[in-house]
Amino acid sequence: MKIIFTTQLPHEGFQLLSNTPGVQLIMPEQERLDIPSFIQSAHTDAEILVATFDYTVSKELIDSMPNLQLITNFGVGYNNIDLDACRARGIRVTNTPQPVIEPTAELAFALMIDIARRVSEFDRKIRGIGPQTEPLRFGVMQNLSHSLYGKTLGIIGMGRIGLSLARRALASGMKVIYHNRKPRVVSSEYRVVSSEDEIGAVMALCEQQGTGPLVYTQLLSEESLLDSMEVSAPLRLRMKQICVHTMQQQAHLQLTLRRVWEACEQHGVCAVLMKGAGLAAYYPTPQQRSWGDIDIFVGADQYHAACAAMRATFPNALRFDEELDHYKHYNLIADGVSIEVHRVSMGLQHPVDVRRYARMEAIGMREAEEIEVDGLTVRVPEVTFNALMVMLHSWEHVLSQGASLRQLCDLVLLLHRRGSDIDREQLERDLRGLALMDVWQVYMYILVEYLGLPQAEAPFYTHRCARRAEVLLVDMLEGRLGEEKSQGGKVVSNRWLRKWSTMRVRLRNAKRIRSYSPSYARHMAVTTWLHGLGRLFAKDRRWE
Repeated sequence: MKIIFTTQLPHEGFQLLSNTPGVQLIMPEQERLDIPSFIQSAHTDAEILVATFDYTVSKELIDSMPNLQLITNFGVGYNNIDLDACRARGIRVTNTPQPVIEPTAELAFALMIDIARRVSEFDRKIRGIGPQTEPLRFGVMQNLSHSLYGKTLGIIGMGRIGLSLARRALASGMKVIYHNRKPRVVSSEYRVVSSEDEIGAVMALCEQQGTGPLVYTQLLSEESLLDSMEVSAPLRLRMKQICVHTMQQQAHLQLTLRRVWEACEQHGVCAVLMKGAGLAAYYPTPQQRSWGDIDIFVGADQYHAACAAMRATFPNALRFDEELDHYKHYNLIADGVSIEVHRVSMGLQHPVDVRRYARMEAIGMREAEEIEVDGLTVRVPEVTFNALMVMLHSWEHVLSQGASLRQLCDLVLLLHRRGSDIDREQLERDLRGLALMDVWQVYMYILVEYLGLPQAEAPFYTHRCARRAEVLLVDMLEGRLGEEKSQGGKVVSNRWLRKWSTMRVRLRNAKRIRSYSPSYARHMAVTTWLHGLGRLFAKDRRWE
């Protein structure tokens, strides 16, 4: 493979590429590539052209390279390239927007510090540089400067560079105001919590999102941090009470889980533990993950046997679902604990996807692996399918009830602890089969940029979905997710009105979901209409 450069670039940056067998790098003899000379050379058979933002890639240059397949441009834009000529030849064109973001923001912030603290000015005075340089006068109050702390930074155009600069400013105690066509998540990032009211608001948000024990345990282990934040004794006591209460609750749930698991083994039921109870094993301390119910998957074949086992083990339990043939699961409440026996692991909203997911589910549950949860050996879904299911569970909550950060924490810890065991090729096939690849990428951006997951541990991470991820995260934090209740919350008795109301709600949600995932919104709208038309002529309406 032959690669042509339009401009002389540092050889150090291409050391790895130059040592690759079969790859030939050709730099111009002069600073820039001379097109007439190049046409007369023997290198016009190159397959790749590496250009810089200030070099015009003309139609003449493109036509002189009959084997050209790719033009990669060093720069954010690509207006220096004749795109019409590339489009006519089927030549791919790429740019490099990401590498300039952080360096540009760093330079801008460095200049802000330089001006405020007068670094360059004092350097010139000490060195005596310049004919009009005022000599440095020594004294206690002779060389005062300004602090950036408490100052206000105004940003016009909150793009990727502006957002990166805002993060640095907020971390330094500055206030940030900005103008942008669309709102961005800025004020919540890298912000130092100081006042009692702010700490109380953070605690309320943690409890709302189901992350209280995880956050409080970490905070209580850092006494110096709490002292610096001036957290009062009542708030510290409240944190401790919530952590202790969660541990007591989890101990009770663990006893119930042990009874459920023993009942399944006694009745010959091969169960798989799903969701929170199984994911708690990946937390630093399992008790930090609060889970309120027990979900076991048994499949359609063992469904009735598992339900009979639960009724025999918990004869005084409250049966929430009296109808045993519920399409998804059988639910009972024993000793204050909700137990769900699943014939299917996920109730997808689009029946078009049900068969595809059923095939994935069959493989993932058949290849279930054993882990230990607080001294109890249980079976959990195979790790690749488990990652898909955790994300899909959160996404279904986005479409229906509303999702929380707790589900995102589950996915972070699962990928961090078991990410190396995930079959990425299989995961990609499954995501594309369910039209969920861009949804997954939105989730990965949130996990990497906001929850601290290393980028290498986030499959299919991309920065291109930053704005969609921010919209979803804001909606999660502000509780704007979930289906709108039709008919003012009233139960619609008429079958056709109920169907029409459901379809209307889903189509309305598809408009909102377009902000997070345009492709899935289209998929949602099309499958809803197709399913609605199909049900008009369906003979089996048992599970409507």
